[in-house]
Amino acid sequence: MRINRKNEPLCIKKYRRIINIVDGVDSTLLVLSMGLGIGCVSLLSTVIAAPVVIGLEIAALLCGILSGSGKLIARRLVLKAKNHDEIKILAASKLNTIADYVTTAFIDNEITAQEFKLVLDELAKYEQMKKELQTGAQKAYGAVRIDEQTKNKLIKRGHEEARASFIKKLALESRSP
Repeated sequence: MRINRKNEPLCIKKYRRIINIVDGVDSTLLVLSMGLGIGCVSLLSTVIAAPVVIGLEIAALLCGILSGSGKLIARRLVLKAKNHDEIKILAASKLNTIADYVTTAFIDNEITAQEFKLVLDELAKYEQMKKELQTGAQKAYGAVRIDEQTKNKLIKRGHEEARASFIKKLALESRSP
């Protein structure tokens, strides 16, 4: 229990740091995606740089996809950090309760079977509650995951949008003198 109490703050700190990095990268990709989109519109109006626009549109699409992936990763990391925080609080409270029982037992310089059983029961409660927290967190992680059908629908929609954008760009190029 003491090991958990020492390691949990380090885990939480690492998760928070990674979440901040992922959020920063996500924001950068989002801004980059918008900038590339704006650049494509301005380049498309010049007609001369129309072939460059296709590459920029693909880059903007990739930035958008990576940004969405970053959001999913950050959401999962937030759940993990929350789980570690809950376990840290649980460990601290159970450790305090066990310390109270031990202090009470040492008052008369003799540990009775009942006092020893209280300490063991408290330790068992800690293990059970920790396991419940971990299984609850696994269920929450499952909520973040998407099933195969939804994943395929999203990929198909992305392909259709990219194809429509590409056809639109080609149509605009063919109309230009």
